[in-house]
Amino acid sequence: MKLAAIICEYNPLHNGHVEHIKYTKQTTACDGLVCVMSGNFVQRGEPAILDKYTRTLAALTCGADMVIELPTVFALGSADIFADGAVRIINSIEDMSILSFGSESGNLSELTQAAKNLEAESTEYKKTIKANLKKGFSYPKAQSSASNAVFGETFEKLISSPNNILAIEYVKALLRHKSAVKPFTLKRLGSGYNETELMGELDSATAIRKQVINGSWENINSMPDNAKALFADNYFDFSLVLQALSDICIFDIISSDPHRLKTIYDYTEGIEHRIINKAQSYHTLEELAANIKTKRYTLARLKRMLLYPALNITKNLMTAAKKCPPYINVLGVRKERKELLARLPDNMITRKKDIDNITDKGTLDMLKVNITADDLYCQITRRKKGMFFGQGMIVF
Repeated sequence: MKLAAIICEYNPLHNGHVEHIKYTKQTTACDGLVCVMSGNFVQRGEPAILDKYTRTLAALTCGADMVIELPTVFALGSADIFADGAVRIINSIEDMSILSFGSESGNLSELTQAAKNLEAESTEYKKTIKANLKKGFSYPKAQSSASNAVFGETFEKLISSPNNILAIEYVKALLRHKSAVKPFTLKRLGSGYNETELMGELDSATAIRKQVINGSWENINSMPDNAKALFADNYFDFSLVLQALSDICIFDIISSDPHRLKTIYDYTEGIEHRIINKAQSYHTLEELAANIKTKRYTLARLKRMLLYPALNITKNLMTAAKKCPPYINVLGVRKERKELLARLPDNMITRKKDIDNITDKGTLDMLKVNITADDLYCQITRRKKGMFFGQGMIVF
């Protein structure tokens, strides 16, 4: 058996994602397609616009054979953490052969060379990044400038596009773990990743989210009708969700002392003092992040950081999570493909009692974060608590 994987968020799923699924299955001739998908919180430092089970059902409806959750600790990480966690899950699946991803480049050779350059991290490259950080550059800007200086302008342009960045991180993770899984890329079509306006049949998820928040699902032509109907039935006013999350997270921050925040992952250089101070003046996470932002800290990074205290994602927990075996929480599977469950490792979760099979403390601590994140999502979307165990694996 030959399996292929896609790492995704589907926030929300649209025509471009459906084409990716179809193209991967047809071109690789795989026997099954497994999606490793972010749960109720996504990498941009926000709750997903639709809950993880609604997005899972959409993926299964549109061609995925199985959907596995990317643990919250990784889903809310920087690109390298996001990619590494997902690749480790993919590596644990028997008969997994291919990792398929989109990129602005569409050229696997140049993406692979970029990954090798970055993974090697030459002394000159590391020194240049460090010097740029001292100048007050954000890490992405410091990396981009160093790439130009050490590897040239073409390389810098390559790592300046969002899908290329993730693609390179996927290849880096495959190389780092000496994975037998082969990378496979296709060129991104349609609207750019950060395009905010609806353009037609291949809109970005960003543009779709903006349309939904400011209007409705009706005027969106860039997703399958069955998915659009499913999303419209399960959507909760996202502006209210964001405000509810802001209330909880900001109160948690102003209730904390600097000593506690100093233990939280990614809190360095005394930024906890700046965060506590600024939290007294703002009532939304968006405003708070914008007013904490410096050259050193990007907006997306800060939005993730503002979620970490409420989820208790500490430095120690993240260190352990990067080393311990990740749990495999199966969100859904097509009923005719249930044999794929036999390809998963022993720390697979499809029901509550499967937790008894997990013995590693780091893995259990990471799982607790996921359970907390789901309860937080239920609170801000006015759902019944206990989503992690309450829904159970979807069999479609």
